[in-house]
Amino acid sequence: MYEKSRAYEDDPTVKLVILKANGKVFCCGGDLASGYTYVQLGHWSFGASYYRKEFCLDYLLATYKKPLLAILDGSVIGGGVGISIHSTFRIVTENTVNIYGFHQVIFHL
Repeated sequence: MYEKSRAYEDDPTVKLVILKANGKVFCCGGDLASGYTYVQLGHWSFGASYYRKEFCLDYLLATYKKPLLAILDGSVIGGGVGISIHSTFRIVTENTVNIYGFHQVIFHL
């Protein structure tokens, strides 16, 4: 997603970037669960690498030169919040459940 976002940012024919789910769930927090599991198994470097990539994407989207539209319909948890929160425009439906669960991970460490 990072590479595509960079390409769209530099493409003069792209005027707006739309972020939406490929199905009913925008993001269900798998990043939190897998990161926690790998750290518990002693593979902290996987988690560090994963979150470095995720936070670089978050930064890119937070400083994006073009308008971003996030369509949030369904579960928006963890990384989904990170990539959508900086959008210029956010459409939220009655089906949206928004949870940012880092506090749950911290209390379980």
